[in-house]
Amino acid sequence: MQPNGRYEISYQVMTPTNSTQMPNVTSSKPFYWADGSTGFDNAPDDVPMCGFSNEKCKEDEYRTIKIAIPSVGAAILALLFIISVLVTRKMKRLRIQSMPWKLNPEELIDSQTNIPRSTFQSIMSIHDNDSQVTLTQKGLFSDKGYTFAKVANYRGSQVAVKAIHKDVIHMTKDILIELHTMHSMKHVHVCYFVGASVEPNNIFVCWEYCSKGSLQDVLWNDNIKLDKNFKISLAFDVIKGLEYIHNTSIGYHGNLKSSNCVIDSYLSCKLTDFGLRHFRKGEAQVLEDEFTNTEHVKYKELFWTPPEDLAISLDEKTGTKPSDMYACGIIIKEILCRNGPYTEFEELTPKEIINKIREGSDKEFFRPLLPVEVRKEFPKCSSLAIKLWNELPETRPTVAEAHKIMKRCSSNTTVVDNMINTLEKYANNLEDIVIDRTKQLAEEKTRSEALLYRMLPRDVAEDLKKGISVKAESFDSVTIYFSDIVSFTSLCARSTPYQVVDMLNALYTIFDAKISKHDVYKVETIGDAYMLVSGLPKKNGEKHAQEIANCALEIRNAVLDFKVPHVPEYSLKIRIGLHTGPAVAGVVGLTMPRYCLFGDTVNTASRMESNSLPMMINMSESTFQLLQQTGSYLIQSRGQIDVKGKGCMNLYFLNEKVRRNNNSSIETRVISTQDDPARNHKKTIKHSIGENTRHTPNKYRSIPNNDDNIPNCDDKTPYNHDNTQNDDDNIRNYDDKTLKNDDTRSNHCQLNGGVVDGGDVEELLSSISDGERSTPVVVEI
Repeated sequence: MQPNGRYEISYQVMTPTNSTQMPNVTSSKPFYWADGSTGFDNAPDDVPMCGFSNEKCKEDEYRTIKIAIPSVGAAILALLFIISVLVTRKMKRLRIQSMPWKLNPEELIDSQTNIPRSTFQSIMSIHDNDSQVTLTQKGLFSDKGYTFAKVANYRGSQVAVKAIHKDVIHMTKDILIELHTMHSMKHVHVCYFVGASVEPNNIFVCWEYCSKGSLQDVLWNDNIKLDKNFKISLAFDVIKGLEYIHNTSIGYHGNLKSSNCVIDSYLSCKLTDFGLRHFRKGEAQVLEDEFTNTEHVKYKELFWTPPEDLAISLDEKTGTKPSDMYACGIIIKEILCRNGPYTEFEELTPKEIINKIREGSDKEFFRPLLPVEVRKEFPKCSSLAIKLWNELPETRPTVAEAHKIMKRCSSNTTVVDNMINTLEKYANNLEDIVIDRTKQLAEEKTRSEALLYRMLPRDVAEDLKKGISVKAESFDSVTIYFSDIVSFTSLCARSTPYQVVDMLNALYTIFDAKISKHDVYKVETIGDAYMLVSGLPKKNGEKHAQEIANCALEIRNAVLDFKVPHVPEYSLKIRIGLHTGPAVAGVVGLTMPRYCLFGDTVNTASRMESNSLPMMINMSESTFQLLQQTGSYLIQSRGQIDVKGKGCMNLYFLNEKVRRNNNSSIETRVISTQDDPARNHKKTIKHSIGENTRHTPNKYRSIPNNDDNIPNCDDKTPYNHDNTQNDDDNIRNYDDKTLKNDDTRSNHCQLNGGVVDGGDVEELLSSISDGERSTPVVVEI
C-alpha cells in the first residue's frame, strides 16, 4: 500500500517449477512498511517480539495493573489527606465549641472549709493565709498589704482564682479560639491555664497553683537563701517561659512583672496572668481594696512598663514583644539585687520615677541602678539587663538572643546536676528554717502554756490539754478571799476609761506578784473585785486559812504604797473579807472555759468583804477558828454582827501576824481588862512569856473600832453596808506612839487565839522584857 492509501503492485514473485530453485522476485515500485520505511533492510521481523500468541511476553500482562495501582493509591491517599484535613478542622472546631476550658463554679471547693462555692464572690471570701499564691501583689517593696489570689480546690487539685471584672462575656470566635489556645498551652516555665467561668456576674479564671508564691515574695523573703547559680536559674526560667509564649499564637505576655512570675514546689519559675486579651477586653479597672486604690501604688505598677507604652493611654496599651523584653530586663535586675526595680531611689516618689522614665530620650534615659558589686558578680547578666531596657524597642535583644546570652551565663553542669545542687541547698536552708521555727514554736508553746496556767489551775489545764473531761469536785474546807476598792465608783467618775484600766492593771500586777509567794489560786477579777482561794484544786490540809491570811496581809500592806497613776495624791483603800467552808469547783464553758467556785461559802466570803471596813481584813468565825490552829495573828473581835442574808455572825478583824517559836513551852497568867461600854463585854486575859516572841510592827497597831455604826443582833436600826467611804478617817497609823483607849470604843484583839482589849495588848507586849520571853504569848478569852 502506498502512502496515499492505494494498493499497487510492488513485487512480483515467479516460482520456478523446479523446487530446488529460489523464487524470482521482481520489484516495480518501492515497498513501504508500516513505519513508512522501504527496503528489505527495514522489513519487520518474521516473528513478532512477543510471538504470534504473545507467548514470549506473558510477564507484561500485569504491566497495566502495576501502573494503575500506584496511581489509584496516590489518588486514594490524596483523597484521605484531604478528608483528614477536613475532619481535623471539623474536630478542632468541635473541640473549640465544646469549650473544655469552661469551669463549673459548683465544682470549686473552698480550700479552708471544703464547702462548695457557687459564686465567685463566695470564693473571694476565702481567708488569706501564708500558703496562698500571689498573682497580683499590690503592696510592693517596703509597703505592707498584699492582694492575694484566692485558692480553691477544683477536681482534687488546688487552683489560683482571679476575678474578671466584667458583667457578661459575649463568646465570639476570637474569644473561643483564644481560650482554647490558652488551655492547650503546656510548658515547664508557663503556668497552666485551668479554665474560666463565663456565667454572667460570675466571671473568673483559674490558673495552676504554685505553693511558693510569687518571685517577688521569694526575693523579699530573707529566710530563703539565693546563691549565684540560683539567681541565674530564676532569670533563665523567666526567659525560657517568655520564649515559649513568643513562639505561640499568643505572641507576647503583655503584663510581665515579678509578681506575675510564680515559684512552684520544685523551685521552678513560671509565668502567669498572660494572654486573654480578647476575653478581658473592656474589663473594668477595679482594685482590690482601699490600700491598693492609691496613686502611690498605681504608679508602682508602671515600673515594668516601657517608655513607649507610657507615652500612650493605658487603655490603648496592647503590648509587644519588645515590651516584654523591657520588663524582663527589670525582672533580671530584681533577681540580681533582691530588691525592687527602683529601690535605690528612695528620695523619689513612684510618680516622679515614672515621669523621669517618660521624659527620657535615646541618648539619656532614667533606669534602675545596678551596684558595682552586682556587675562584677554577674557581668553578662548585668549587661543583658541594660540592653533589655534600652530606650528604642528595635535595639533591644530578642528573646532568642537573650536565651543564648543566659545559656552562656549558666554553668556547664547539666540540668539534673543543677537541680540536685539546688535541692541540696534548699534542703540545708530548710533545716535551718525548721530549727528556727521549732525554737519559735517552743517559745510560743511556753508562752501559751503560761497564759493557760494563769487562766486555769495547772492540773486542770493539763487535763484539758490531754482532752480529759474535767468533772466538778467537792472540797470539804477551803478559804476564799474577796476584796474591792473603796469608793471605786467615785474614782471612776473622775477618770477616763483608759486611766481606770491603767490603774487596775498596775494594782492587780502588784497583787499578782504577792499571791505568787503563797499557795493560793486567783479565781477571777471583775472590775475592782479580786477573788482568791486556797485549798483547791490542790488540797493543802488546814493550811489554806493561813495562806490566805498571809496573802491578805501582804496585799493590804502593798496598797499603802500604791499611788494612783493619774491621781498621785489620792489614797487608795480596799476592803477585804475572808471565809472558810466547803465549796464545789469545776470548769464551765467551752468557748472560753472558766474555773468557777460554787456554794454558800462563796456568798459568805463576799458578805465578809461587804461588811468589812476600809483597809481592814474582815473574817468569819470559821476562818478565825482555823487560824488559831495554824498561826499566830493579832485579831480584833467585832462581836456579833448582823450580816445581810446570813443573820448574826461573830466577825473578826485580822490585823497582823506575830512571829513566834512553836517549840517554846507555855506559861500562862491572867490579866483582867475593864468593861467595854460599846459591847458590854467582860474580858479575861491569859498570857505567857515566850522566847523570841516579838510583835511585828506595821501601820495598823491601833485600830479604832468603827463598829459603832454597825448594829449588833439586838439593834433595830438597819445598817447600810455601803456607807463606809469615810470609815478610814479615824484609822490611826500604827507608828503613832500615842495609843489611846476610847471610853466608847474597845479594841478587841486576839493573839494566838485569845481576845484582848487593843490597849491592853500594847501594855502586855511592852511589859514583857527580853529576858522573860522564853515561851510564846498566848492570849485568849
